[in-house]
Amino acid sequence: MTRQLLLACALCVLTSCEDAKRMIDPTGKAYKAIPDTSAKGKKQAEEKKAADAKKPADNKTTTPSAPAPGPAAPTGMRETTVQPAAHRQDLTAAQAWIQAQDVRYQDGAGSLDFKKGVARRPGQVASLVDSKGTPWGIAQGDLDMDGSDDVVVVIRMDGRNAPVVWKLALLRNQNGRLFNNHTVTLPGTEGFASLAVTGNAVTLIPLAGGANVHVNYSGGSFRVE
Repeated sequence: MTRQLLLACALCVLTSCEDAKRMIDPTGKAYKAIPDTSAKGKKQAEEKKAADAKKPADNKTTTPSAPAPGPAAPTGMRETTVQPAAHRQDLTAAQAWIQAQDVRYQDGAGSLDFKKGVARRPGQVASLVDSKGTPWGIAQGDLDMDGSDDVVVVIRMDGRNAPVVWKLALLRNQNGRLFNNHTVTLPGTEGFASLAVTGNAVTLIPLAGGANVHVNYSGGSFRVE
């Protein structure tokens, strides 16, 4: 008797499961079961099909596309551009001479502004050239070792009732522009046949012969040896 009751209960459970499956999927496709071809089964299948057709298309699950990248948020720091290393700004001999005549020179007595190679101030005349317009002396070389050739110029100073004085002016080259920041007095009164820049020194050969004059550059100024 007990065995028969258990069998009956199991049968009821199985029957209920089959009914539940048919209610969920009357076609039987989801469970690989034989489709319910009864009138009740057909009706349930039609009702489910009609209900699915009425569902709005926007209920479908879609994956939203990623938003377009926007501008980066400010960091609060100014954008800086790394500047490239300085390039050589050497001048040709002609360019150096043109600029040398336009520079304002400074010496212990004040400033000198040359016009056509000559500058005047009370009791004194300074010149960059002789009577033929030839420079007393000019040379180029990288004295301050910054990568661009500087210029040195010989100046003659004629004073009233005074011997001739020769000076050497340093014209530093900054981005292709020359400026005078130091001028030193040279020994002798005869002038110089030539001059040349080697490293951080200038060598001058006197017209009158004798020992050469050496002028060293250090710390922004000249020193006569």
